Amino acid sequence: MKAKHNHLVLIPGLGADHRLFEPQRQRFPGLFVPTWLATERNESLQAYAGRFARAIADKVCDVLGGVSFGGMIAYEVARLLRPRTLVLIASGVGRQALAQSLQMLAPVAALGLTSQLATIPVLRRFVVSHLGGSTEREQKVFADMMDDADPALLNWAPNAIMRWEPKPLRGVSIKRIHGSDDRVFPPDGNHPPDLLVEGAGHLVNMTHPGPVNDFLAAL
Repeated sequence: MKAKHNHLVLIPGLGADHRLFEPQRQRFPGLFVPTWLATERNESLQAYAGRFARAIADKVCDVLGGVSFGGMIAYEVARLLRPRTLVLIASGVGRQALAQSLQMLAPVAALGLTSQLATIPVLRRFVVSHLGGSTEREQKVFADMMDDADPALLNWAPNAIMRWEPKPLRGVSIKRIHGSDDRVFPPDGNHPPDLLVEGAGHLVNMTHPGPVNDFLAAL
């Protein structure tokens, strides 16, 4: 049987799920959002992305995208599934794309305590506000997603990012969407975004869906 063709596949960020893309689903009813896989012991980001690619290989798509950590996974998945276009939303290629303040937390990430730290109320509030949710509803949606996230994935991902050594991706058009006030993946002067949304933070696809959806539609 021929695989059903999907024009758009989006991978959510770390600690997030399909709820992150509700503003996109309203515009693109056929949007496919994969679910996260369980991690394996000492697995690299590339190995995880390889399993991820095999799990969604039947979801043929024109445009593959990802938000934040999901963009990193999408980058490696694109190497295997070869979509026409890869869209990195509030994301980057390699650990150097992260804000310097987050790179300095690498020793903490190596301890695998992310899920435990995420349960501390004051840290939770700081993280959610740091992401740029502009309304109580947006902040609640993200907090609810964090509550439902797989602790093993939360613990594994930061260290996997720090050990990731991505290779150049050739033959796939790469587009970048950023919020001007993103404090997780700041806009990169060496790789200017194709869409810079003024006043938006890290949750640009949630807080400013209009320009993001228009950009995706044009692809």
